Amino acid sequence: LKEFGKKAVVNKRIPENGDTNEKAIQLHHLANQLRVSGLLPQSIEAFRRAMLLMPRDARLLFDFALCLRSYARTQRDKTVERRALAMVRLAERRAGSDGELLARIGEGYFQFGEWRRAAYVFKKAVTQAGERFRTMIGLAEIALHEGKIAHVIHNFSAAGELAKAPSLRRWTKNEIEYFSRLNDDEEYMELEISRMNLLDTLDSVKRSSLRIAIVGFPAIILGILTGDSLIANIGWAVSIVALSVWAASILRGHMLSTRIPYDLVDTE
Repeated sequence: LKEFGKKAVVNKRIPENGDTNEKAIQLHHLANQLRVSGLLPQSIEAFRRAMLLMPRDARLLFDFALCLRSYARTQRDKTVERRALAMVRLAERRAGSDGELLARIGEGYFQFGEWRRAAYVFKKAVTQAGERFRTMIGLAEIALHEGKIAHVIHNFSAAGELAKAPSLRRWTKNEIEYFSRLNDDEEYMELEISRMNLLDTLDSVKRSSLRIAIVGFPAIILGILTGDSLIANIGWAVSIVALSVWAASILRGHMLSTRIPYDLVDTE
């Protein structure tokens, strides 16, 4: 990872005097601030320097992995993304019995698409530190991915009992009601599946229409430069139609993003 450090510059100076751990903590905090601000190369350099001081810190490793993943996604670099995943695994091994960190690592695996590993880490977090809100929500998400609705309801119920904030308790209650309705009412489940499939279709149409609209721009430019109004008009027509479809897909998607009310099915 040293190649990142050659291109990155950390503008905020860290005091040279003081305890090594304190310097590492300050660098860790700075690196997270830079990551949130979108300054990923500078964040990577700050993380690299912190790692030289605290190479076995599991939280530092995990946050560094998230930063590398963000960088890999922006650069479309699969090699860096694999390194980020390897760093998450190293953080898992060094997390010990830290239930909160294990829950975050499970969420990290979820983001990488490592469903089985995420499930294992969430269960490990429960074993090591007991049931916690974040862990049970993670297990509910895993169960939903596996299509186990009964497990989803059970895990959301456990999370609701552990929630401290009233807003979280209301949210888990709504989720329990929704998935319970899906589990008990086949008609409602079919309607929701149709809605989700339509959303996926609209998302595909939105991407395709935007690509088509972009293809029309060169024709417009070519027609203007050559003075050929026919080519320019064709480019305008293609782009306008494609952008209209794109806008309609966005509006329709917003309309379908809300779950179907229970009362609507009962009325029908």
